[in-house]
Amino acid sequence: MVAVGFFSFWVVAPGCYILIGIVCVILKGAQRIVANEKVMAHMTKGTSLIAVSIMACVGCSSTDAVRPGSIANLSHASAFEKLEVEATPEDQARSEVLAAPTEFLVPIEQDRFAWERARFFLENYGSGSGAPSNAVVKVVGARRGLSSAPGPSPYTYEVFKDFSAAGYQYSVRCLSTEGDSELTALNAGNFARFIRDGKLEVSLIAR
Repeated sequence: MVAVGFFSFWVVAPGCYILIGIVCVILKGAQRIVANEKVMAHMTKGTSLIAVSIMACVGCSSTDAVRPGSIANLSHASAFEKLEVEATPEDQARSEVLAAPTEFLVPIEQDRFAWERARFFLENYGSGSGAPSNAVVKVVGARRGLSSAPGPSPYTYEVFKDFSAAGYQYSVRCLSTEGDSELTALNAGNFARFIRDGKLEVSLIAR
């Protein structure tokens, strides 16, 4: 009986050790599979976050590029159907003043009022001193004229009118000691429009 039991131990024991070893290998393999799945899950999440970040950045840059009214993107305005840049009221007034003719005809019945407006402008805005000053009367042959009095402003205004059967032909000028510029044209247009139509943009008077 002892011999049989001893023999059975030596026969069964190695099989148990082999079986235990196989089970350990299987368990380690399962652990590795679970670990790999966790790594892959983390990698997938990381990849998704990176993709979302890239899309967000692209979306932000695209939003900045099509921001309505963006002056920086005016050169690409044709690429966006709804991109519109509206002129300000001051820009519109400036364009109207620059477009005003400096030579125009005033009907005889309106001449008295136009001449009074010319004198008013020269006395209040002509010299640039900020205080009223007398307009200078000029007579050259049959022509009558008015000019601004000397003052601190580099700009000098003058207006002449010539009589005709259709009315009085007015001629307006603005001169500057700093040379001709858009500001002299702006002043001349402002002065001329005020004489003809009674409309004056005081904020656009360069002094």
